[in-house]
Amino acid sequence: RMRSLNYPQDHWFSPSDRLPKNILVHHADSALQARLSLLSVLGVLVTHQAEGINWSTVTTVSLYIEGGGFLSLPVASTCSTGEPDQRVLVFDKLSKSQASELRETIKCHCFFAGQMQWNAGSSTDPLAPEQIVA
Repeated sequence: RMRSLNYPQDHWFSPSDRLPKNILVHHADSALQARLSLLSVLGVLVTHQAEGINWSTVTTVSLYIEGGGFLSLPVASTCSTGEPDQRVLVFDKLSKSQASELRETIKCHCFFAGQMQWNAGSSTDPLAPEQIVA
């Protein structure tokens, strides 16, 4: 039996070609299509073309997992990265099954991108790269 993996919150992963990069960000009464840039157990970093969206109304983010369907995860908050077309969506409390499926998705469909410290109080740069692995 394989040991379960618990990734540190400061480890971020880039999706492989097996994980579709297009994701759905559900807000208010509609959904926005965005591009998955990085994934962690803490949240997702997305690239978007949305203008005028009220990011405080974002409720969930949905990733399509080939062979597994959609993985919808609750969003507690969002913050800017300093780049106008990027946003960090921070997960709300995940259920045991959501957390397990997220860890499995990272394990099977992502590559380690580096460690980035989470600076929740910093609105200019909430993700400060500590070490990026080439």
